[in-house]
Amino acid sequence: MPNLKKILDEDPNGNGKKDEILLTDVKMDNSRPWLMSAFGITDRGIEEINGKVVYTPMTENYKEYVTFMNKLYSEKLIDPEVYGQAEE
Repeated sequence: MPNLKKILDEDPNGNGKKDEILLTDVKMDNSRPWLMSAFGITDRGIEEINGKVVYTPMTENYKEYVTFMNKLYSEKLIDPEVYGQAEE
């Protein structure tokens, strides 16, 4: 995460303010496969993993994903309103 921290600590848009929003999405509802796939998860629900049907939120991989997301949120490396936004 050094690049995210660098963006947070510096002013890459050069406007003299630390006002950069690092990671945000109006549909970031814990089921975004683009980040979950890094933890070996393809869906938030029931899926087949190694020949077994499992409920992914009960897996260790999902726990690691949620822990990582919490770290991003705690370190302000993710938009603090990301889970409260909605499309208009």
